[in-house]
Amino acid sequence: TLTSDLSLTVGLRSTEDEKDFDRFDYIFDGVDDGVTVNESAFLDDSEDDYVVAIDYDINKQTTAYASLSTGYKAGGASLFAQWEGNDSPNDIYAPETTETLQLGLKGKLLDNKLYYDAAVFTTDIDDRQLVYANPSNRRVTNIFNATETVSITGVELDLRYNPFESLRLGAFVTLLDADEITVPTAYINVPSNLDPALNGPNLPQYVIGASGGSSTAFVERAPDTSISLTADYKFGLGQSKDSVFRLEYVNTSGYHYDSFTDYDESRSLVNARVLFSGFELEGADDGKIQISLWVENLLDEEYVVNALDVDNDPDSGTPSNYTVGAYGEPLTYGIDIDFLL
Repeated sequence: TLTSDLSLTVGLRSTEDEKDFDRFDYIFDGVDDGVTVNESAFLDDSEDDYVVAIDYDINKQTTAYASLSTGYKAGGASLFAQWEGNDSPNDIYAPETTETLQLGLKGKLLDNKLYYDAAVFTTDIDDRQLVYANPSNRRVTNIFNATETVSITGVELDLRYNPFESLRLGAFVTLLDADEITVPTAYINVPSNLDPALNGPNLPQYVIGASGGSSTAFVERAPDTSISLTADYKFGLGQSKDSVFRLEYVNTSGYHYDSFTDYDESRSLVNARVLFSGFELEGADDGKIQISLWVENLLDEEYVVNALDVDNDPDSGTPSNYTVGAYGEPLTYGIDIDFLL
């Protein structure tokens, strides 16, 4: 606390990361296929990250804040990559680092019935780690670093309004703008004696991360818009004087499921829950019971939670370009019973 209106928060994290590894690789010479030690390395990285945050009380109802922070994600090696002998690119990828600046304003209005928190932020990512999986065999993956800085800018708004004591309305909105990433591409001619059962039938193998041409990668799971609307109504029922009925609407615009899958799909879900709390057990010291009745995906919407690209029809195995996806839960309901001691 610097003054009665101004406070400062600082933090520091120091990271030391060491990895010692041998990279085993299949060498295909057309005569004798065997496993050999293709690469050895010792990784020794260190990083000091920090956060500096300032909060300033403009008045009793309004606070402005700002923060600057950095982050670190350790580097490593693509141990599941499949490359051809000495034509292999470097399997080692560097640490990923970030720097985020955030500015915000929060406070209360309408006789403290309305709470708001609005913030803008920007994050710069250097050496973004991209994971490329061979569409012919998703187990064969390579991780490499983007050569350009990737920026994500956004706005967040959190609103909570109590028109009267028993009802609270809420809204949380996030807007994101993430850079697309230009990455180099190339083809490596994998020998014809490559076992299709292990590595897929389509040759030549498509490889990201060498010279020649270009492709586009995305910041995965970063929807342009995310909206959550909630209504909580408190009511009394017998011993359960603080029971709550909650209705929730969640909308998410389409986003990329991994860095190299172009498919995206938006979704809107409605969830509901009734919480009965405060039922006392027989003895005064025996605790209480809390019961929740809930329904998720009330409108039974079909939506995709993950998608990936493959080169073969999942049913027939016919070579072609496909995107396969996994659906989220359908309409689901249940009951939770909690014993509170």
